[in-house]
Amino acid sequence: MWVPDNAPGRWRWACARSHERLKQAAAAMPPDMAAQPFLDALTDLVQAQADTAGFVVLRRWAEILERHFPPQLPDPEHTTE
Repeated sequence: MWVPDNAPGRWRWACARSHERLKQAAAAMPPDMAAQPFLDALTDLVQAQADTAGFVVLRRWAEILERHFPPQLPDPEHTTE
């Protein structure tokens, strides 16, 4: 995980440790669990934060969420009566 060079030592250590713990927890989860899309999105978000010094722009958030939770577009063939 990237941490700014001028960050205090304790903060740098905590960020790196938290990122590592998240990766370990994600790897330990069974792949077929219901929360898997959320876990994948969270892991991607944490990586995006690491890549951008902790700040992720809204556009990037939306990309991550849409990748893991694609919007359900209306089906023009489906009608309710």
